[in-house]
Amino acid sequence: MALALLVLPLAHVFEGGSLGRLVQPTAFLVVAGLPTLMGWLFHRGELVRSLRVAWGTGSLELGVALKAIEVVQGLRRLCLAAGTLALLSGLVHVFFNITSPTKIGPGVAGMLTAAFYLVALTELFLGPGVHSLARRGLLQSEGPSSPASAASGVFARFRGASITVASLLLGGLVVGLAHLFEGGVLKQVFLPAAIFIVLGSLLFVPVWHGRRALSAALRAGLEPTCCADDELERHRQVLLSAKAVVYGQAALGYLLGTIQCMGDFSDLGKFFVGIGFSHSVWFCALLLVETMVSPRVRRLEVEQVRRQLERHPLAVFAATRPWAVALLVIANCLAVGLTVAVLSFAPNT
Repeated sequence: MALALLVLPLAHVFEGGSLGRLVQPTAFLVVAGLPTLMGWLFHRGELVRSLRVAWGTGSLELGVALKAIEVVQGLRRLCLAAGTLALLSGLVHVFFNITSPTKIGPGVAGMLTAAFYLVALTELFLGPGVHSLARRGLLQSEGPSSPASAASGVFARFRGASITVASLLLGGLVVGLAHLFEGGVLKQVFLPAAIFIVLGSLLFVPVWHGRRALSAALRAGLEPTCCADDELERHRQVLLSAKAVVYGQAALGYLLGTIQCMGDFSDLGKFFVGIGFSHSVWFCALLLVETMVSPRVRRLEVEQVRRQLERHPLAVFAATRPWAVALLVIANCLAVGLTVAVLSFAPNT
């Protein structure tokens, strides 16, 4: 965890940023302190117990996991509400000082710092905690090992790693060639600090799910048919957690660059360099998630739907076809209307 938390500050300093601009006690009090106090008022001791459970690693009873998910998810919503209030407060300050350019930059920087605290708290701590609780609650009902888990040998690991690397290289190659064709420079897109931030976000996944959870989930995304039902959902939760963490870390990197821009508002050269760094972080995050994680999540979800379709064809057909739901609603309305019409024209007895 300590290594994962050092990634952002190191990348920020490497790009010439100042860590002092990330220190905003009032923003932290609103984004983290207010939700914690309100969560304690609503849940009292259950809040502390749920956070401790979320930080654990062993299996949980399903009822305990669901209760902890409810509390942690509630705290996450309170953080989102408090962060929105902090953002609106900073926005009001900016608009009321719109005629004073010297106050606009610090005002926007303070507003973005509140957003930085918000994203760090919700996407790197509370969000992965919810995914971890869901996965560990499913461990309680774990059945016999599936062929996929038994066959996770050297060949399977090598195959999964080679497909992952190939997908990343292919995506980067195509986009990089397109960028070069338009007259761009590759080092402006693949900034070392941006790559460091995005790859460093994956260090959070072992903290919440264990050292081998991510590699096992990536392999399961390639061969979902070999997984048991509970394994499909557990691997899906791990991949969703990794996806949320990468995007959360990318959002933090984007905010770091933007905060630095607002601090150097009078220097256009540094301003646009910061903007370029911010978008480079998002580029690297999208490349990593959409070539490595999202396709595997979709394959696991398709396999889940296929198995549900085998057991309950009509329910899954309606759930996966919006127009089928619309036809069922229209048919029910016609049936009710026909019944009312028959009853209204029937002779009174």
